[in-house]
Amino acid sequence: MEVLDVIRKKSRAAAYCRFSSSNQREESIDAQLRAIYKFMGEHDYTPVGDYIDMALTGTNTDRPNFQRMIEDAKKGLFDVVIVHKMDRFSRNVRDTLNIESELAQYGVKVISVIEQFADTPEGQLQQIIQLGVGQYYSQNLAREVMKGLKENAYRCLHNGGLSPLGYDVDPITKQYIINEKEAESIRIIFKKFLEGWSYRELAEYLNVLGYRTKIGNKFSANSSFYDILVNSKYKGEYVFGRSLSKPKQPGMKRSHRKNKDESEIIRVPNGLPAIIDEGTFDQVQKLLSSRKRSKGATKAKEVYLVSGLIECGECGSPYHGSSRIGGRNKQKYVSYRCSKRKKIENPCKCKEINRTLLDEFIVNQLFTTILNPQHLEMLHQKVNEKLKQKFSEMDDDLPKLEKQLKEVNQKASNLVQAIAVGGLGSIDTITAELQRLEQQKIVLTNEIQNHQVKQSEINITLDQMKEVLEEAKGYVLKNHDEMMKYILSRFIHKIIVKNEAIEVEYNLGGFFVDFKQIILLEIRTYSRKAIYSCSPLKEVS
Repeated sequence: MEVLDVIRKKSRAAAYCRFSSSNQREESIDAQLRAIYKFMGEHDYTPVGDYIDMALTGTNTDRPNFQRMIEDAKKGLFDVVIVHKMDRFSRNVRDTLNIESELAQYGVKVISVIEQFADTPEGQLQQIIQLGVGQYYSQNLAREVMKGLKENAYRCLHNGGLSPLGYDVDPITKQYIINEKEAESIRIIFKKFLEGWSYRELAEYLNVLGYRTKIGNKFSANSSFYDILVNSKYKGEYVFGRSLSKPKQPGMKRSHRKNKDESEIIRVPNGLPAIIDEGTFDQVQKLLSSRKRSKGATKAKEVYLVSGLIECGECGSPYHGSSRIGGRNKQKYVSYRCSKRKKIENPCKCKEINRTLLDEFIVNQLFTTILNPQHLEMLHQKVNEKLKQKFSEMDDDLPKLEKQLKEVNQKASNLVQAIAVGGLGSIDTITAELQRLEQQKIVLTNEIQNHQVKQSEINITLDQMKEVLEEAKGYVLKNHDEMMKYILSRFIHKIIVKNEAIEVEYNLGGFFVDFKQIILLEIRTYSRKAIYSCSPLKEVS
């Protein structure tokens, strides 16, 4: 007796459908449902519900509605599960047989509209063979797809998915191109991380500057800063096949990934345009490695308001924040010190300087030099004079830039004409050269537009300056660390620490000028003695 004759007596039937959008041969959900319901009508089944999984693989059973179907079978809500074909159920032979066996324990039978297997040893053998063919098809398809992906990888082409922050994908060539706006945020992340900033500090700073993630969200401490910092794409290395997805385990919210053996990974140095130089990238990897070795050592974070702005006046190296316990009383001492001070060979002898004292001094000086309402008119005059001077210098460069743009346009035109008469070779070479010229045109055009801004259009009024100063002053008075750091970074270009004095290069433009490349410097020198005379704290050698 055939299985259908037995099951026909049972009236309750559930429909299960699956559709994978990546496979163009797949039957649509509507087509599957029509076939299933036609079958139900022909065999006197009563429909009790549909279980549909959209755009999900059939190589495993970790599908939400598939799992819901199993749970409802346990509850006895239906007697039969009907699928259009068995490969809709699963393409894995073992999974299919295991699930069929489990459903049988609940009194539920699986029926295929297309493949009808007799309830005999021969019928079971036929089913296993059919399932094996489906599994082979799936695995062979995956193999062919992977072959195509690897070929793309060797050519350094985008292999699908969302491109990393800082990059776009050329819709024609599928090559990575730098998104300059996003790339700025990447450079900030690497720079500030080396300066000791936490992920929380990075997120707040980037948000204040108006940067966003790849999908347009604000940054948070939970943003994937680590993934960015270890992504070798940013140094120009194309990488494919680095990690292998592991199936999601029960109780886990998502699947986990593990690294493949290095021999299986495709790496192409200089396979895409670099955003970060290799030296900076390597420094970050060393810092990440050291943090792993000393977990917990960096949990108690100190705030260093002028970190990233200080450099050594003796050797030119950056000053870093430093915290330690010392002295007879085992007191904590927090300072800025030269990064080469502890170097084994030729250590820098420039003195460190107390963190609290320097931060307070710089903030106070900012109030007396730039944020002081009494100096507003003088500052207003200085800023506009320097702006006029800066743009006058830029105007001198304008004819040179226009000439360069004309030359680039001519080169592109010559290349197009040569293509038309068939006078060139490889299409890949031609395309790459045209892309390069296009990028040049974009850069030159932007520079020309900046140069063409008239002085009258960027002239700062007293009211504008007063408004900005009051806003900045308000943030400083609130002692908001992140905003304080941001304001200081805008109004101070650099702090040079020497053994006997510090030199502060103030950016008079600060918040007043939108053009980031315009730095309006006023340099002031303060003796260490004068700095420490304002505080009971003692100098440290």
